Amino acid sequence: MQTLPALSLGQLAVMWGPGVLILGGLFVLARSWLKQKKKEREAAMKLVNTFAEQFLQSSRDQADAVKDLAGEISKQNTESSEDRELLKIGMRRIHEELSDQTKKLDDIWRATNGH
Repeated sequence: MQTLPALSLGQLAVMWGPGVLILGGLFVLARSWLKQKKKEREAAMKLVNTFAEQFLQSSRDQADAVKDLAGEISKQNTESSEDRELLKIGMRRIHEELSDQTKKLDDIWRATNGH
């Protein structure tokens, strides 16, 4: 069995030093890259959350408007079929608008999540 020659501390530093420095530099680069990706991901999630909050507030406002409209209709004792038809059309349009907004949010959510 052959033994390895004894190496001095200086020789070990010369042999392993550059590799250790390069490896350390790669770790620093990797950590920096991961931090950048984390910031990008957090910014994207903040944007999605902001959009979702705005959408939900819009939906709440529209729901309140429909509720107010229904309250006004119930206060009026009108027998006009034309008025009732206009109200039905208005309610239908509000419902379609809410459905469209929900579909848009769902499409954006699927696109951002890769589904």
